[in-house]
Amino acid sequence: MADKSVKLKLTLSDERIIESNAFTLPQGPVGPAGPATLPNYVSFEKPTSVSVNASGGERTVTGVAEWEAAGAMESGEYHIVDEEPLVFTQVGLIFSRPVVGSNILVTLSNLNREPHLNEYCTFFTQDSAGKNYVCVGKHSTGGTTGIFQFNIVSVVEISSSKKYLHNISGKFAGTFAMSLQVITNSSAPITTVEHLKSLGIFANQNNVPASGCALQGTDFRPAYCLRYVSGNLYFIAFNGVDSPYQLNDSQVLTDFVVEI
Repeated sequence: MADKSVKLKLTLSDERIIESNAFTLPQGPVGPAGPATLPNYVSFEKPTSVSVNASGGERTVTGVAEWEAAGAMESGEYHIVDEEPLVFTQVGLIFSRPVVGSNILVTLSNLNREPHLNEYCTFFTQDSAGKNYVCVGKHSTGGTTGIFQFNIVSVVEISSSKKYLHNISGKFAGTFAMSLQVITNSSAPITTVEHLKSLGIFANQNNVPASGCALQGTDFRPAYCLRYVSGNLYFIAFNGVDSPYQLNDSQVLTDFVVEI
């Protein structure tokens, strides 16, 4: 720094101002040169510890970093705090098959952390028929506090090789009772006729094997199938000719399920 000419100016307590004559500040000695460049080498070694918070939404990584400075290697500890990937923590029950373009509403209790707008998440869902799906959803606007809306962008149904034998019985209004066995992919007990119809095993005019028996008053008849016709379900008994018994959707059923 070159010599510099300055003046000293003072303000006293009684507000008088005193100004000195000009004097010169001499140039000081030249100091040592600083580093020509910033550190050009940094290495983050393998973490020595990784901890995740109780909700599973945040992790802290600790390790050793090394860097080059002024021709020498230095080292120190580093800490990185970051979010964990967004995870759906439960199998979600939905009441119809998920389709691309539909929305799923998810509560924070079913996620490991709060999602960000436009963030993707994978969901495992099951419909009322017991079918399982893997869905990918994108967090969009909408929903209320603590509830997050995801728009479904892809859906894959997971096929199940397991089969289940349902041992069903029911007593209907009047003097009609029945018992039957039917095989499905669902492990959930069948609680009503409407539930039985929703399992996806029926097609219009289709006979589904269902061995059992029907009791109408004192008339006992063996039965061999369930028949779905125009939205109605019939239990078909046989005594020389078919004897169809129409089943009411709201009828309560008892079911004992066995994996086969």
